[in-house]
Amino acid sequence: MDFANPREHMPPHKDRSAKDQEAIRITVAEINEAREERKHRETKTENQEPITDPFAKPHDPCGNELSRNTTAIRC
Repeated sequence: MDFANPREHMPPHKDRSAKDQEAIRITVAEINEAREERKHRETKTENQEPITDPFAKPHDPCGNELSRNTTAIRC
C-alpha cells in the first residue's frame, strides 16, 4: 500500500453508502453557501465610501503644507 496518495484509500463514489453521499452533498452545499456569503460581504464593503482620517491634513494640489484649520487655497 502506498500511503503517499490518500485518494487510493478512499472508496469510489459508487461504493460509498447513501448516508455518506448525503453528508458530502450537505457539506458541499454549506461550503458553496459560505462562499456566496463571503463574496456578497466583499462586494458590499467595496461599494462603501472609503473611510477618511479626520486628523489628516487637507490635500493641497499646489503641494503646499496645510494645517487642519486652513481652507483650500487656489494655485
